[in-house]
Amino acid sequence: MNESRVISRPWALEGPSIQIDPLFPYYADRSAESIAEEIELSGYRTVHYFVVNESRVRTDIIEAFHARDIAVWALVIGNGTFATEHLPREWRSWRMGLLKELNDGFERFSPFSASYVEWKKEAVARVVLDHPFDGIEIAEPYFPEWDGIRRGVYGDVGPHAKQAFRDKYGHDIPEFLNKRAANYYKKGARHLRQMDYFPRGRRERTHR
Repeated sequence: MNESRVISRPWALEGPSIQIDPLFPYYADRSAESIAEEIELSGYRTVHYFVVNESRVRTDIIEAFHARDIAVWALVIGNGTFATEHLPREWRSWRMGLLKELNDGFERFSPFSASYVEWKKEAVARVVLDHPFDGIEIAEPYFPEWDGIRRGVYGDVGPHAKQAFRDKYGHDIPEFLNKRAANYYKKGARHLRQMDYFPRGRRERTHR
């Protein structure tokens, strides 16, 4: 991106803001100016642009916001995606292993998959190089989730996570489903604490 286009908008770091997803049907067939005008009339000076697909970012919308002095964050998801058409063929090998199959339209990817992490880093780098965002934030890379054992989304228990856990602690990941297993999670508090503190991401922001 041309460095001369970078303008500091310090209000991006505080105050009310709003999230938009330009690929959502509500925004279909609308001009960038109409979208920016709607947000401006609502009184917002900061927008979180939800990047669902890194290859389908509308620069015209970002520039329309900037023309109104509205700051724009690129909001990307760190642990998965709602769209897969832009992913390489091997994307299924990136999947987390969960306690239950959810089929909720969101593909969760393992932060312990080196291939996924490398692809995501390159994709995010392209987003900020090719589009004049004011900053970037990575959302939802956390685990465990609240009430996750019952709901089936306690954390990543797939092959990537299992190997990383064994490499770090020297033993297998706790068992959450088979109550008769020797390493059933309720039988060993120490192992469960290790799982709770097992390396995982957190919401991050980087502001230009």
